[in-house]
Amino acid sequence: MQATFTIRRRTALLGALAAAAAAVSVVGMPNQAHALGAGRVCFFKAPTGAPIGPSGHQLMFGHAGWAYRVGSSGTWVYGSTENNSGKPTISAGQNTDSWSRTGSWAQVTADFKGALTINGHHYHNAGYYTQYRCRNTNTSAVGAANTTAAQQLGNGYDWFSNNCLTKGVQIFWAYDSSLRAVPPASNPKGIGSGVGVGPNWYIDHLNGFEATQNL
Repeated sequence: MQATFTIRRRTALLGALAAAAAAVSVVGMPNQAHALGAGRVCFFKAPTGAPIGPSGHQLMFGHAGWAYRVGSSGTWVYGSTENNSGKPTISAGQNTDSWSRTGSWAQVTADFKGALTINGHHYHNAGYYTQYRCRNTNTSAVGAANTTAAQQLGNGYDWFSNNCLTKGVQIFWAYDSSLRAVPPASNPKGIGSGVGVGPNWYIDHLNGFEATQNL
């Protein structure tokens, strides 16, 4: 069964992710507060997201979603902050069109590839996300990633420094701290903060990630 969570406020997401962790432990997974061994993370790209400029002459900065695997299991946690309003800033606790789900890899790709509506709230159209890139990780601190996801999906939005991309980066840094690269040159095998960088460029130039795959 797929667990579905719609996140508009941090408190709701904290409860949802806690429930997800509990559900995993029921089927014999180790305590989610500890790293579960090698893992895997993926960025999903919507290349037509965040258009800038007049109609017909727009520059597409792109949009990003994220996914991380629960250790070596077949379960994934995934989501995004869509910000369908297009507002440059949104206060913490307000609706940023953020969502998170848990499911199999087939469910991950289906939700990003197709139209997504949860509990009557529409998040994105079919075909919006078109590509993804993944990499294996040395560790998978799922509990830390769950906590960070709850924080990131409930802490508002800022187009420059707290957006769909930077939130995914923060979640991945919590999942495997060896991915942290600030500044980027400090860790050639890591990933930068994404602050001030368009998701299209960022995802296309990721270090250590596998080749781009089409949805």
